[in-house]
Amino acid sequence: MNINIQKALKFHKEGNLKDAEIFYRKILKSDPKLSFIHLNLGVLLFGLGRFNDAELSMKKAIELKPDYPEAYNTLGTVLHKIKKTNEAEACVKKALILKKDFSEAYINLSFILRESGRLEEAEKIYKKAIKQNSNLSIFLKGYSRNISYMETAKYAVKKLEKLCLEHHDKNNSAIKLPLAIHYFLNGDLNNSRKLVNSYFANTSNIQKIKNKDGDNYWIWLNYLLDYHENIEQHNENNFQSNIIYVIGDSHALSSHGIKIKKSKNNFLSKCEWIWGCKQWHLQKAHNNKFKYKFEKIITSIPLKSEILMSVGEIDCRINEGILVYNKKNPKEDINLLIEKTINGYLSYIVDTVLPYDHKITIQGIPCPNLDKSKINELDILNLAKLIKKFNKVLKAKSMSFGFEFLDLGVITDNGEGISNKIWHIDQYHISPSGIKEAWQKQF
Repeated sequence: MNINIQKALKFHKEGNLKDAEIFYRKILKSDPKLSFIHLNLGVLLFGLGRFNDAELSMKKAIELKPDYPEAYNTLGTVLHKIKKTNEAEACVKKALILKKDFSEAYINLSFILRESGRLEEAEKIYKKAIKQNSNLSIFLKGYSRNISYMETAKYAVKKLEKLCLEHHDKNNSAIKLPLAIHYFLNGDLNNSRKLVNSYFANTSNIQKIKNKDGDNYWIWLNYLLDYHENIEQHNENNFQSNIIYVIGDSHALSSHGIKIKKSKNNFLSKCEWIWGCKQWHLQKAHNNKFKYKFEKIITSIPLKSEILMSVGEIDCRINEGILVYNKKNPKEDINLLIEKTINGYLSYIVDTVLPYDHKITIQGIPCPNLDKSKINELDILNLAKLIKKFNKVLKAKSMSFGFEFLDLGVITDNGEGISNKIWHIDQYHISPSGIKEAWQKQF
């Protein structure tokens, strides 16, 4: 192998992307017809966030080698990233025509379909790929999430139970995590508890720390089960005529099963969970899995229902949402970003719920509860400022849209925009008792 190619591949593998790019370009200068070098350069550029350059490089690889399934599949990833969804889908499908057992292309296609809100089509791809037994754990994880976005809790349990029976793996929590959550949402605390206990019994402390994807949910769900098993006892049948539907991400789980009083009426809170949903996702522009689930919920609940929207905390984190976007786009005014996010979110809710005459309350964002020993204090203060601005705009806009507002910022504020440590359970979530406190103070 050419010494420059060896060096380029070595640098790329080690993560030395600067030198890898230099050598890739040096190779292509002397031999511009090496399609795999164009592809590797495209992958590198994609990793650097230079998406347009990556697209050109991958298209050059295909031009030189029209029967190159890896190039088509990787180009599909780039095109999906830059919102060219139809072209992305066509590229990945072309890769599968060229290589029928191409596991990575099946992963890519199912992801593109799921993210675009085409969950039934994604389900067919997952089923087909699972039968092939290639990258099984990845497909099981994707399919279980697809089910969580596609189905309400009752039907999600049936599908996830079937999937668990067909693919029993004690060390794989991909299916068991959403199943445990849906058991909880269905009021089946015993089966939810069994899965939670099984997870912690089979997971070492080191694995728990490393398992960032989903681990917070296991810990959070364990707390909620403790709460409901020991504190909040209720008979849902006594409250069927007074349900408030709480729609949102993991924060909505805090409200599930608790009794609250609103406008002198008693309500039982019933969570309708949308995994990882941000306000930014509920915009008019593009279809996606979050909007699919939201619209399914809105059409499935009774007309003129009471709804609490619990979405927005993920938009306001140090490592996600508005602050991250603003760092990448420093010329954009952060106040305009807040306005754009909230306006898009509330406008979408209005348009979606209007035919059903639901009554909406918007939930605010709690003050940040971050560990000052692990996170720069200035970053925490900047986040606190963002959340204060965000809540102010969210409350004003909500009221202008004719919605009510449940303010979590007020009950969690230590006077400086930071958590008072009274109601937080972890760095993100408020306890069910905290949610009840917010309702009691405001309604």
